[in-house]
Amino acid sequence: MSAILITTGIILIYPIAIGLIYLFQEIIIFQPTHLDKDFNFNFENRFSEHYITTFDNHMLNALYFQTEEKPLGLVLYFHGNAGNLKRWGKYAIDFTRKNYDVLMIDYRGFGKSTGFPSEKGLYDDAMCTLRWAEEHLSPKYDRLIFYGRSLGSAIATHLATNTPPDLLILETPFDSIRGAFQKDLRPLVFPFPLRYNLKNTHLIPLVKCKIVIITGTRDLITPLSSAQRLKPYL
Repeated sequence: MSAILITTGIILIYPIAIGLIYLFQEIIIFQPTHLDKDFNFNFENRFSEHYITTFDNHMLNALYFQTEEKPLGLVLYFHGNAGNLKRWGKYAIDFTRKNYDVLMIDYRGFGKSTGFPSEKGLYDDAMCTLRWAEEHLSPKYDRLIFYGRSLGSAIATHLATNTPPDLLILETPFDSIRGAFQKDLRPLVFPFPLRYNLKNTHLIPLVKCKIVIITGTRDLITPLSSAQRLKPYL
């Protein structure tokens, strides 16, 4: 009798759980941490804070890190799905040490940025960031690099399909958002359709510049197998 009750319970609960996860996928995919507007960032390298207005009038918080020497180029850095610039800003020094300036944003709904994240919204955020850089940053850079980490890999790649940079670097990228989360949610979610595309497999063939992929075997978020599935599309 107990086995029958357990089986019946699973049959009843499973579609409810699937429905809830389908409706609230944003909570799984996007995990922003908010910051007060008067929060002061503190990093060891030189930077300035800016706000970028999006097409739909949201405000994106941005940090512009500069080298001490004449810059070799500009890196547009698109971070992962969690946290904010307080966490991600520390990685700018990896580029400034190599004489590259860095412009890094918090997507809508992250940190001090207004709004709520969505797939289209994040793509628009990236395009607005590029346009702002073209209009406001000087000197004009001889070399432009898009750098996307984890979730940011899809954002950077999508931007590169519209405006090819000199180089696209993807750190711990995924083939699709389904592939990125299959390790954690496969038993429950992945027979079920997702509302978000975020497919690097569809985007990478459209990119007309050199692509470099950085990945590893111990990534706790994106399975190595997900990044390896990108190889046929390069």
